[in-house]
Amino acid sequence: TKLDIDVVFISHRTYDSSMIHDIITDISMVKELVINNGIWKDIFLYSKSGPVQQFRNLSSLNAEFTKSDLELLPLILESCPKLESLTLELVKDQYMRHEKKKEPNAMFSTVSQCLVSSLKFVEWKRSIPRYEGEIELIRYLLKNSRILEKLRLDISYSQR
Repeated sequence: TKLDIDVVFISHRTYDSSMIHDIITDISMVKELVINNGIWKDIFLYSKSGPVQQFRNLSSLNAEFTKSDLELLPLILESCPKLESLTLELVKDQYMRHEKKKEPNAMFSTVSQCLVSSLKFVEWKRSIPRYEGEIELIRYLLKNSRILEKLRLDISYSQR
């Protein structure tokens, strides 16, 4: 099964905990998930900042992230022990009014189970200006993904 979640925001918060609960319930059976960046933080806040066990069947994840959402990446990977295909797209945070001086980094203290046993394909897409932690993230994936077959980088950015 496949689930495609695309939350459109009228304001920064247009959903409540019952909506998050319904989404997490739907995720429990899916093998393929496509999700936009707007809802990641709330899924993990709802789950009390622990790994979301409902991602245990997920084999393919196509997700948008903002720079600040990348801090959730280690927790997401820990929550997806059977993940085989990961597509990450770094997008602009439409609600960020002021750029922080130091960009957040995805901090990995352990190696997630999916990197050791199942992750075969990673695609990194970026259509915004350079992300400082990008090289570290790519290095981490290459170093720790034991059965990785393909890493694709799509980092085209043009200022218009």
